[in-house]
Parts: sequence; C-alpha cells; structure tokens
Amino acid sequence: MKVSCNVDISKYPFDENMCDIRVIAWMNDVSDINIITGLNPINMDRFVLNNEFVVRPDGVQGVYLYSNNRTYKMLLLRLKLKRRPAYLIISLLAPVIMLSILGLFSFLLPPHVNEKISFAIAVLLSFTMFLNMIYEDLPKDSINIPYLVVYIAFLLLISFLSVIGNCMVKVVHSMDQRANLEETQLSRNLCMALNLLSFPLDRFGDGDTASRLNKLFLILNFTSLLVVNVVFFSAALT
Repeated sequence: MKVSCNVDISKYPFDENMCDIRVIAWMNDVSDINIITGLNPINMDRFVLNNEFVVRPDGVQGVYLYSNNRTYKMLLLRLKLKRRPAYLIISLLAPVIMLSILGLFSFLLPPHVNEKISFAIAVLLSFTMFLNMIYEDLPKDSINIPYLVVYIAFLLLISFLSVIGNCMVKVVHSMDQRANLEETQLSRNLCMALNLLSFPLDRFGDGDTASRLNKLFLILNFTSLLVVNVVFFSAALT
C-alpha cells in the first residue's frame, strides 16, 4: 500500500508537514465493522528509517461519517514529517552563502586594481555554475514557491549588481586619471544624483571620488546581504 501526502515546501529545507492517513471500511458500517484503536495506535517498531525525513506519530482521531442512513467510522492517523536539513545545509546553503560573501571582497580591492571587475565577474559566473549543479536539488513548485529559491534569486541579483558597481568604480577611476572629475559634466550629474539620494560621497571619507564610491557600494552590498539573509532565515526557521 502506498500513501501520498500534499506537503508545503515553502520553508524548504526546514519544512515540517503533517501527513494524514484515512482508514475506513466503505462496504460495512459501524454495525458490521467498528474500527477502534489500541493503547499504541501507531506502532513504529518496524518502521524503516528514512534518510530524508524524521517521521513521528501525532495521534489518531476517530471520525463518524453518515451516508444513505448508514454510519461509518473513519480513523485519521496523523504523521509528522520533519525534513533532515543537515545535508542540504552543507551542500547547498553553505556554498551559496560563501559565494555571496566572496562578492563583497571585490569592493575591498582599490579602484586602480585591474582585476577588480574580473574578480566580480568570476564570482557571478561561479554562482551561476553552482546553481546549474544544484538545480536537481531545488524543489520545483509554482504554487508554494520555496523561500530558498527566492533567497538564491536575490543573492544572484546582488552579485550581478556588484559587477555593475565595480564597472562604475573603474569608469570613475579612469576619468580621475584623465582629468579632475569635478570639472566634468558627468561628475556634476553624478554628485547631484547622489545628493538627491542623500548619499553625498563626502560621508565616505577622504580620497578620490572612485575610492569613496567604492566604499559606498561596499556598504550597500553588505547591507543588502545582511537584510536578505535575516529575512530568509527568519521566515524559514519560524
């Protein structure tokens, strides 16, 4: 006999679900067959250990059904399924978090380093290749989209924006080398935009405009990662 249950994988891989097994004798009513339970209605002595879930009994409930002036009794056996997250944390979550943190280090490199953009692109490509490798481990459900899928999508977006941020830093740095940035129209437009956003570059210490812009993107990247991680783990663990 096989039993299937509908599960909610929104909190994958920290999800817990209830599986209800209904036992009823449709051909006989309670006058012929009355299903009762013993002191230990769900015996797990011969249960084979499952590698993916921890299965625990959660009680039995008797329900009476009425049809065609006849009374039937149904037993509702409840099993609690809790996923074992250790393997997925080691093989999926930990590498994703490490790759996202690695993207921060691109902004720790000074603007004059030529490998700055290539480092950010390498992190983004590593992220993409890793997602292709773990594609089979991710649940595919469009009704209850797992928070993990949304979490990884945001981390990939942050990594993509890091590449753009590093490109902007290199462009500003190259303009600093050619001429004084404050004397160009692009400089005035950039400073005006940042002032409108309440992010004047003077707040980020001394140095040329590229260095201060680099510090700004570092703070924004770190803040974005912190917010995304806090929101994901708060939603998945509660």
